[in-house]
Amino acid sequence: MREDAPSSYFVFCSSEGQELVRKTVSSALPYVPHDHQVNGVCKLLDGLDMVAVLPTGAGKTTYYVMYILVLRALAANPSLCVPPYKCFTLDPCLIMVYPTNGLEEEQAVTFAKAGLRVLVINRDTLSRARSERINLWATARTDISVLLLSPEQLASPGFESLLRQRSFYLRICGLGLDEVHLLYSWGLQFRKSFRHTGYVRPRLPTHARFIATTATLLIGEPQNTILDSLGLRSGEFYFPRHSNVRYNVQTLFRTLTRGLSGWTFPDLRWILDGRRKTVIHCRTITLGFRVAIYLWHLCPPRSRDKRIRLYNALNWPSYNAETRRLMQHDHDAQMLLFLARWGLQTSMYSGRGEQDGTRSL
Repeated sequence: MREDAPSSYFVFCSSEGQELVRKTVSSALPYVPHDHQVNGVCKLLDGLDMVAVLPTGAGKTTYYVMYILVLRALAANPSLCVPPYKCFTLDPCLIMVYPTNGLEEEQAVTFAKAGLRVLVINRDTLSRARSERINLWATARTDISVLLLSPEQLASPGFESLLRQRSFYLRICGLGLDEVHLLYSWGLQFRKSFRHTGYVRPRLPTHARFIATTATLLIGEPQNTILDSLGLRSGEFYFPRHSNVRYNVQTLFRTLTRGLSGWTFPDLRWILDGRRKTVIHCRTITLGFRVAIYLWHLCPPRSRDKRIRLYNALNWPSYNAETRRLMQHDHDAQMLLFLARWGLQTSMYSGRGEQDGTRSL
């Protein structure tokens, strides 16, 4: 049902609808949602797709959490609104696509805290499940409210078999895509599976809404390419766009005195002396390893394993999970060397999941 829906449908983009959404999610969320979050969920419930551009920390995940929470409440009690909401299933399921396994695992915790049953399916979880003789695709068919996938899984035989299960197919209430800007920056060459995300939409039920979020969507060719690949036409979807300017963040440039091909990086020594939580982005895993070796030699042996950690896909998932925990909750953990595709860069980590300063080298 769209904004021009007949009066026989309940309109969520109204004062009554917004109040209903706030009341429905109040017991599951530890915070009061912002007006723009409530308004976005109301647009989705009224039948519009959405692409939201919000700054880091503005609550992009809340769109997904609130949407599935309200749908589950309406499925259990359609008479919450008048006229009653005609739900397509008693057990709606939201499919979420994330670019990295680490982000999937972090967001799975967020959904679980809201009382939702979550299942993560990626290369690592499939490998662990096979060793335990568990079929995760069969597990996803029932009783899962949020299914978190990597882009590669959308083209897998397992996902194909899941869509062929009519009981699951009818449960799909939406397809969420976080960090949608990567369809352009990664999808062209690095991970072409991102570009194929748009192909999934026509295979989903017509009642399933598409939800995309990002903090970075450049106007022009990047935006047009992404919207075109997703089959979204201007004016036919909700497109909230908020400024991501962070006035408390500075970009400073320093000239390296040594090249990046060696094993010594004296220009980074000041980071150890500063004792602030820092993320160093390296273009390759090899470069990250050489930087880590150099910094390890400068640290006392007893503290180096906690102060300096490598974070990339070659590590055990349990090691990466422990690294994330240390960076967020342990004051002694200082430095994270992370694989990125934009050169060598350092970011001062605030310990609250955001950056409180950035320096590019």
